[in-house]
Amino acid sequence: MQTAEKKVNRFFVPSLFFSQFSVMSPSILSGLLLIEIASTFNTTIGVAAQVRTASSTISMIFAVFMGVLSVKVKHRTLMLVGASLLLVSSILCPLSPSFIVFALAYSLVGFSNAFLGPIGLSLVGEHLSSEKRGSAISWILTGAALTFVIGAPAISRLSNLGGWRFAYFGYAIPIVLITLIIFIIGIPKQQGLIESSPKNIFSGFKAVLGNVSAVSCMVANALIVASYQAILYYGSSFFRQSFEASKDLASLIIVGGALIFVFGTQFAGRIVNIFGTKKVSVYPALIGGIMIISCMNINNVWASIIFRFLGSFFVALTYVASRGLTLDQVPGFRGTMMSLNSAIQSLGSVLGTGIGGILLLNYSYPMVGIVLGLFGVVSGITYLLFTREQKVQ
Repeated sequence: MQTAEKKVNRFFVPSLFFSQFSVMSPSILSGLLLIEIASTFNTTIGVAAQVRTASSTISMIFAVFMGVLSVKVKHRTLMLVGASLLLVSSILCPLSPSFIVFALAYSLVGFSNAFLGPIGLSLVGEHLSSEKRGSAISWILTGAALTFVIGAPAISRLSNLGGWRFAYFGYAIPIVLITLIIFIIGIPKQQGLIESSPKNIFSGFKAVLGNVSAVSCMVANALIVASYQAILYYGSSFFRQSFEASKDLASLIIVGGALIFVFGTQFAGRIVNIFGTKKVSVYPALIGGIMIISCMNINNVWASIIFRFLGSFFVALTYVASRGLTLDQVPGFRGTMMSLNSAIQSLGSVLGTGIGGILLLNYSYPMVGIVLGLFGVVSGITYLLFTREQKVQ
């Protein structure tokens, strides 16, 4: 097996940053301008919102198939295919004459995410030493978080000038084109750490699913993702309904939370080399879960905002460290490992929003905070008891 460290150019890490910055853009655009999109196609907001649900489902299912492709196709090729699908989607969506065509075009985002998410993380393991992986992973997650900070106001301004279609042409398409160019320049043509040569395409699945620590990592990752939905998906409506916060304040809370998440990812990238990926997965997950519970179970708006921001910070630490922990579980099949992990994390997101919705219908926001917050606590316990930190260079 080759050593993981390969000489990469200065555009390698930026290419990983843009892999998430670009793939998150359609989600921000469709969420922010959902009312306008629904109005254009004369459909309800509820129906229009299902394009994102369908895209997420496609991403979850296809991520499993990526576990097969990752051992057969060069990872650089897979990344370029993923970015190309995202470009096609970004061009076809604003040109769609009907909602059906729009939904089909938007579904390509799901396929693209299945390529860019797990394979981008696999490239980190292939081309960077263990000392540099934490920083690279933090930049990947920073790319996703900064989409909210940069993308939301840019999309809002462009839509005010020319509608939601103009926002696609003025923001989404240029971002994806930049991403493609950086991919071509920054992603090495040579494969880094050569994966095992399997006798059949299912050897990777057997290696991953037969590893208790690897499976435990995926379960814990899904739980922390589900837990964070309390803040990410229900946070704005919680503040608006529980404290009668204005839209402007709710928007500022989102931006503030995103900036703190960015700070958390960058801080995590520096401390994982000191404390290790397991410790930085375990304790922030435990604390983050408690912060989520506290956020939705306190009657003071400012204290709730502080707990919300602390929740974002500690979850960010766990996100970075846990991806590093997961990445090294089965070094010979990183592509398969991260593809399965991507599918499980998507399932965690679906479970978090689904369970949160059921709790909200039958109980209230405090119960949403308690149950989903406990998911974070259980995630930390799972990392602690059932995962091993692999020493891979």
